[in-house]
Amino acid sequence: MIQSPCVQPFQPVPQAAKQDLNAVKIEIVGASAGGMQPQAVQACPTGGYNQTMTPIYNYPSAPIYTYPAQQQFPSAAPEQVGAMQQPLPQQPQQINITNPGQLCIPGQQIPAVQYPVQGQPPVQGQQMPTVPNVNPQQPAAPAQVPEPQVTNAPQVEKPEAVQPELDLNGFIAKLTNPDFGQQKACMEEIGKIIKEDEEKGTNRSDLLVDTKIYNALNSIINFDSSKLEGPTQEQLDLRQKILDKKEVTKEQEELANKMAPMEQAELNKNYALFTIAMLDKWYNNAVSRLSNSQQSVQLTDLPEIVNVVNQLKDNPNPMVRSSAIEALSYIQKPEYKKDLMTLFELAKKDQVPEVAQQAEEAINKLNTI
Repeated sequence: MIQSPCVQPFQPVPQAAKQDLNAVKIEIVGASAGGMQPQAVQACPTGGYNQTMTPIYNYPSAPIYTYPAQQQFPSAAPEQVGAMQQPLPQQPQQINITNPGQLCIPGQQIPAVQYPVQGQPPVQGQQMPTVPNVNPQQPAAPAQVPEPQVTNAPQVEKPEAVQPELDLNGFIAKLTNPDFGQQKACMEEIGKIIKEDEEKGTNRSDLLVDTKIYNALNSIINFDSSKLEGPTQEQLDLRQKILDKKEVTKEQEELANKMAPMEQAELNKNYALFTIAMLDKWYNNAVSRLSNSQQSVQLTDLPEIVNVVNQLKDNPNPMVRSSAIEALSYIQKPEYKKDLMTLFELAKKDQVPEVAQQAEEAINKLNTI
């Protein structure tokens, strides 16, 4: 591999970048950047890159049956009883009213009940019947209706929240946005969706396996960042002081962690490489699922995997080369073992020790399958 003549000692990448190198912020089993110290990438006077290295991708419950409130059934106030006066029999018969059927005895006269006449005193020794309250302004208390009791009510499961539909054009617009922050956020979102689909067994990621998505990711990878502004010498010095565990002020630490545009563009290349690997792995599993077979797509037939291999072989930035190794290691399968072993053996000969170390770790991982 031909390296740029501008090989300088590794320079640190800001702490914020180190925290963001998270491969769309998802946990990737077995994918590691090899514990490399953060490094800055700086354009070289000859048009190449400084051979520096940095880690990549530290990647109410309510009752089931609700019944109405207790209904009120107010009793209709009886009309005011008029004065009725009838002579009382001297010897009224005792009538058994326990049984309503005995109220009307054939051939027997039912004694009349004498109600008091308004303004007249009651007859002495006569027990007057109780007259219900007939005041229309104070109605009688409503009847108490017992609440129905439901036992063994069936439990109705709460439906799962419906996953929102994906806006493919929205993803493409973010990936092609010149704002590096928008690009990075979109790739993180894609990684999150793929991970959720794998955990829940959903298939929303099928929409993302699209030629326009791959083209946008390739544009990010192939972007020429050499003409962008890189970190200042003051930032580089402060980062070195932080690596040496020397004391710096809070303002100096913030300045050191601020990423230059060139650094943001190079970092997004790492994200794009790994996003392609994630989409390719999903694509491979989707093909097997739809065809009801365990056969995998050939490595060379995976979408845009050739570009990932080319970055491993030819990219002048060692950080990008190392990211390409990590991306290829993520999609490893027994069917790909021979081809991947060839690529990793070549990468072991890289002149940058950190890249060679990354390739060695990938080989060890490949030998476990």
